[in-house]
Amino acid sequence: MRESRTRDVLDVVWHENGGGEFRKGVLAYGYFAEHHPAEPPFPAGAWPAGTRIDTTTFTDEDDKTYAVILWTILPAEWPHPDRWCETLRLTLQAFTAAGAIVAWCAVEGSFRLPPKLFDPDEMTDEVYVVLLGDNFVCSAALDKRYVPLSRDQMVEFREETKVRLRKARG
Repeated sequence: MRESRTRDVLDVVWHENGGGEFRKGVLAYGYFAEHHPAEPPFPAGAWPAGTRIDTTTFTDEDDKTYAVILWTILPAEWPHPDRWCETLRLTLQAFTAAGAIVAWCAVEGSFRLPPKLFDPDEMTDEVYVVLLGDNFVCSAALDKRYVPLSRDQMVEFREETKVRLRKARG
C-alpha cells in the first residue's frame, strides 16, 4: 500500500441495488460519547457536486456508552488535490461540531474502538486524517504516495482520545 497513490488505496464498499461493490471513496468516522447523537449534516458544499454518502451508525447495545457515525463518501469526482486536506477537514469538522470526541478518515477494514482506536499496532498504516479538538493532521496528499499518520501521531491521538473520553463520561 505504501507505494500507491492515496487515491488508489481509498477503496470503500458501496451498497446499491441490493449488493455491495468496491468503489473509490472516503470513510469518515465520528466517535460520540453518547448512544444516540443527532446525526450531523454532511458538508455537501465541501465536496464536488454529485457526491453521494451513505450513513451507518454503530452503537454499544449493552451499556449504551458510545456511537460511531460512519460516512461512506462516494465522490462524483475527487476534490482538487490542492483542496483535498481542506475538504477532509470540513468533513470531520461536521462531526466535531455535532459533539464528536474525535473524527478521522481511514482505509477500508480498519475500524477500531477505544482503547484500540489509534493504537499503532492495531491500525498500522490505516489512518490518514484526524481531527481532535483544534489538532488536525492530514498526512496523505491525494495524488502523491499514500502516507498514513506516523506511529508517534497515532500514540498521541490515542492518548488524547482517552483523556477526552474520561472527561466526557465524568
